[in-house]
Amino acid sequence: MHCTQCGQQVPAGQKFCGNCGAPVESGTPAAVVPAPLPARPRRRFKWWHWLIVGWGVLAVLTCVIVYAVTVNSPEYRAERTATAAAQLTKEAGPTDTPKPTNTARPTNTPRPSSTPRLTATPAPPTTTPAPEEAYRALAQEVLGSNLLTVTLDTAATIEYDLGTQWDENSAVRTAIRHWVSLTPRIFAIVDVEQFVLNAHTEFTDVYGNTARKRAFSFVVTRSAAAKINWSEFNTHNTNYILLSEEDCDLYVHPALRQAWNQYANE
Repeated sequence: MHCTQCGQQVPAGQKFCGNCGAPVESGTPAAVVPAPLPARPRRRFKWWHWLIVGWGVLAVLTCVIVYAVTVNSPEYRAERTATAAAQLTKEAGPTDTPKPTNTARPTNTPRPSSTPRLTATPAPPTTTPAPEEAYRALAQEVLGSNLLTVTLDTAATIEYDLGTQWDENSAVRTAIRHWVSLTPRIFAIVDVEQFVLNAHTEFTDVYGNTARKRAFSFVVTRSAAAKINWSEFNTHNTNYILLSEEDCDLYVHPALRQAWNQYANE
């Protein structure tokens, strides 16, 4: 027999279980309790198991990313669009082609008559502006709206306004720049022996009266201008040339004389 409490086998005639001490009922066979099965040992993952799992997860993620990039790429979309268009065209099938209509037979075409030869059309003559017009255009180009008068007789004479200047030094440099820009080009355009450039501006005296007067006057002859290498000319020598060459002259307003002498001596 077996103990009803722990299932241990109890010899016949014994009143208490030798294992747990429980009383054994006489005359009642102890219930047969199957012996418990041994516990199955738990399996532990090795490090290389986790490595395999990690590589598997990484492979799946890589496939997902590659698929997403491929599907969203412009080339893939263009290919799908072209495939869909080709499929629609194939499903639509050829359209009914209209039967050709009767075409009229060509009539006899007369032979072309002889075409007269084209004669060469002379090109229109180019008009060269007159020296006086070119002279006025040059003065307008250099002086702009400050130009007052332009005359051409025995000498080429230009009267113009200096405009607003910062100070006396600015007026001197502006007048000399205009003279250097105009003189060689004037003698290249018109056949005169002398060029006169008069610059005017407003002066205010000690009494507060303002009047427009001549500020500078440059008088140069063709022979004196021909001696100057205008591309390398030092404008500080203008005073010396105009006062030393024959039939040349220079006038500077007294109010600007100090600034002129300072520029000439630089």
